[in-house]
Amino acid sequence: TQQQNNQQQPPAPTNPNGIPKPKPLVSSTHEWKRLQHHANEVIAPSHLRTMIQDPNRCSSMYATHDGVYFDYSRQQATLETMDLLFDLAEKRE
Repeated sequence: TQQQNNQQQPPAPTNPNGIPKPKPLVSSTHEWKRLQHHANEVIAPSHLRTMIQDPNRCSSMYATHDGVYFDYSRQQATLETMDLLFDLAEKRE
């Protein structure tokens, strides 16, 4: 919620010298492994020519921000791909 987002973040963990510990690599997260599995099992065997035959694809795979229209329907991705990417991004915040 908005109220939770306004709360102050706890300080980053530090080593004994007071230097912040680095975050684990993104490739070591569960979210990355789910995305990698999806890429190998769903996306790799798919062809964009087949994907764009879906009539709902163009109306569901776009975003707008600040007056700019982003159309990612012509990318080799699915709505599940986007959900997995958002999960990964949220994990890294």
